[in-house]
Amino acid sequence: MAFIAPAGRRQRIEEGAGYGALRVKPGKSDQASVLRLLGRSQPKWTNYFQACDEPVWEWRFCDSWNHLARFDVLFDARTGMVRTAYQRQGLVGWNGVALRGLRKSPGGRSLPSAVR
Repeated sequence: MAFIAPAGRRQRIEEGAGYGALRVKPGKSDQASVLRLLGRSQPKWTNYFQACDEPVWEWRFCDSWNHLARFDVLFDARTGMVRTAYQRQGLVGWNGVALRGLRKSPGGRSLPSAVR
């Protein structure tokens, strides 16, 4: 993540969502501050949970172990404040297909549900 001074010059470069995510505080951060800190979430990773009235933004990044991880921020739709923020492992299988569940193959090996 690059930080740019008002004059247009680069101030510093820091790690992306992983470390910027530490600054996202439930109850204290709002959508505008998260947007300034982490940038826009990909549209396909943006969702809305109607039952809880929560918009959800998600970012993918490499964690400190250099593994794919996801960072999710859930907002209160009325106030725009962060309700919850958490990091989770990005489970991706063969050819980028997400692992949803495992089943046993005839040989006893576990196969991703996408292979069924």
